[in-house]
Amino acid sequence: SSTTDIPFGKSNQTLVKMGSASMTLTFSQLWPGAAQTIKICNPNQSVGGALTWPTGGTLLWDGGTVPTQITTADKCWYVSCRVSVGTSTVAKADCLKAGGTTGF
Repeated sequence: SSTTDIPFGKSNQTLVKMGSASMTLTFSQLWPGAAQTIKICNPNQSVGGALTWPTGGTLLWDGGTVPTQITTADKCWYVSCRVSVGTSTVAKADCLKAGGTTGF
């Protein structure tokens, strides 16, 4: 397993390349109004490992539920988030899963 940080203050797009092992995402630089589109891609010819999102009330998912992870080999999917309230370490981010695509 591994941990990948997504700094909202660095850019507004991040590519997360999954492996077959599990991955935990963390968010940093969470300032009000900061937005991020996260493209999550599974490995070619392999199923993506389990993905764990930040916890502790950090994310407010559209519909109130964490979206189902797409684990199909060589598929990508998107999540868009916008910080509604935040400091450098505590925030609320409203997130929405978008459609999937094939390949990187």
